[in-house]
Amino acid sequence: MPHKIEKAEGVYTAGTLPRILGDNLRRAREEMGLSQTRFGLMVGLSRQMINTLECRGCNIQIDSLQRIADGLDIPAWKLLEDHTGECTERESSHSTHMHRDAHVCW
Repeated sequence: MPHKIEKAEGVYTAGTLPRILGDNLRRAREEMGLSQTRFGLMVGLSRQMINTLECRGCNIQIDSLQRIADGLDIPAWKLLEDHTGECTERESSHSTHMHRDAHVCW
């Protein structure tokens, strides 16, 4: 049985947080108009690592998570927030600032 991580409204299974991180990273990076290669250069990670994080999810070192958050100009914990099903079409048109040049429904 997979390891479970308790959540207020339910239960996360192992692998959920890497998926959430990947989804949030992709959304924020694309909103900034950056390719995986360009963003990787900005934060000192390879394009392959950015791709792996976004597409397949993987474990990440905490210092790498912080570099990614710094590159996106957001707190690191924002990358681990689960927004599945929270962003409606109306909300996305009234999105909040996440980065000075990016608008993302968070």
